[in-house]
Amino acid sequence: MNANILDIIEQEYVLPSPVIAGPQLSAVQQLDRPKVHLHTVMSLSGPRLGTTLSMVRDPIDNSYCATAEVEALADVSPMSLMRASNRPESYAMGTSTQLPFQPGGIDSSAGTDTSLYTQTDGAAAIGVLSDGELCSVPDGFDRGLFDIASVKVPDLGDEIDLAADRYGLDESGSARSVTGEQQQQQPDDAVEKSEKHWENSERGGLNEIDQLVTIPAATGPSTASTQQALSKKTWAHMIDVAAGFANFHQLVPKLARDFPFELDVFQKRAVYHLERGDSVFVAAHTSAGKTVVAEYAVALSQMHLTKTIYTSPIKALSNQKFNDFSQTFGEDNVGILTGDVKIRPEAPCLIMTTEVLKNMLYRGADVLRDVEFVVFDECHYVNDLERGVVWEEVIIMLPRHVSIILLSATVPNTREFAEWVGRTKRRDIYVINTTKRPVPLEHYLYVGRAKGQGKSQDGKELVRIVDQGGEFSSTNWRDAYNAVNK
Repeated sequence: MNANILDIIEQEYVLPSPVIAGPQLSAVQQLDRPKVHLHTVMSLSGPRLGTTLSMVRDPIDNSYCATAEVEALADVSPMSLMRASNRPESYAMGTSTQLPFQPGGIDSSAGTDTSLYTQTDGAAAIGVLSDGELCSVPDGFDRGLFDIASVKVPDLGDEIDLAADRYGLDESGSARSVTGEQQQQQPDDAVEKSEKHWENSERGGLNEIDQLVTIPAATGPSTASTQQALSKKTWAHMIDVAAGFANFHQLVPKLARDFPFELDVFQKRAVYHLERGDSVFVAAHTSAGKTVVAEYAVALSQMHLTKTIYTSPIKALSNQKFNDFSQTFGEDNVGILTGDVKIRPEAPCLIMTTEVLKNMLYRGADVLRDVEFVVFDECHYVNDLERGVVWEEVIIMLPRHVSIILLSATVPNTREFAEWVGRTKRRDIYVINTTKRPVPLEHYLYVGRAKGQGKSQDGKELVRIVDQGGEFSSTNWRDAYNAVNK
């Protein structure tokens, strides 16, 4: 009896109840619903480019002593890549009120602003290349895709000497020791601190902080010697395909895209230079496989989380490439922009006609910030009397960070054309040719007629007059002529 009473008390008062009593149900279900307007949760705030860190030097010993956070939007040129973004609906095509981005290769002395960040007291902002065009380290990351120190900087002659004198560096890049006259102008404790600083710098080169910070080149108009040196520089580099490429897999151990066949030598050369971020001109024969280079550029940009724009001279070719690339990379990763079709403009691979890209450049489309490669298929259209100016304008207006890929099989003067592109964009162009046509080409004459079906002496209706080696056969041509006119 006592056990039963204890069980009842335990079930009634000690153990939690599996249900909630009726009077208590209304109390526990009370909910204070805040008043939320629908438009407040459906809208997004405008994009912010954030801030960047600027190194601060000690005014006494000229060493880096602190960092200062500066806003990236301060005093940004309206043509800079760091300007505020436009509306999302105009991301792909831009607007008529938006200025174009700063074209690459345009000299800063022409009145254009090439700086992205506000730099105070001569301090260089971390994460910006020496040409002042592209951020290499994202916010929150300690490094980017490549090392800033490994970026090739063109020989600027007197500007480098001026920068060395300004920041106290010798020919090897190490800091020069402080002269006696300068030491007399400093307090005794500052002189001792400065001597220790320069002694450590001379013993082990620049310290870790100095190696991370790029020294900005001297601002102002370019010197006459620099302009003369750039005018004499060779921008087009001819690649000898016949020499082979035995160490390709050592230089490029991991391909961005695997192909079911072994790449040809010219394709390996193009892939190697694309991995280095160079611009290439693939002047290969028809059916040699130039599209493989474009496909690798698309795959490489997807790995880098950037975009590739593929341009063609006619809409029919654009539609064909759209279907081919959609099967290769997936429908969600390929878009097309032509005069009458607009499909997935936010895709990482955009296919369009060259005129559409020209409009995007002049209207300052924000999609150009994310573009890494621009492929010009059938670029020999630059020689067209009516439309050739479109290719010239697009090449001139492309921003500095965009790598150019030129594809054509019928450009006779590849070196001269690549030299013009390189001189215009102030960047090296690697010209890659093929020695022979992989698919043999032969020429035949059809001698059959509607009446009588005339044939040659051996009874054939097709007579070969040019063989695979390009040799013309006068005998076969005479035989075909006699078969038609008998």
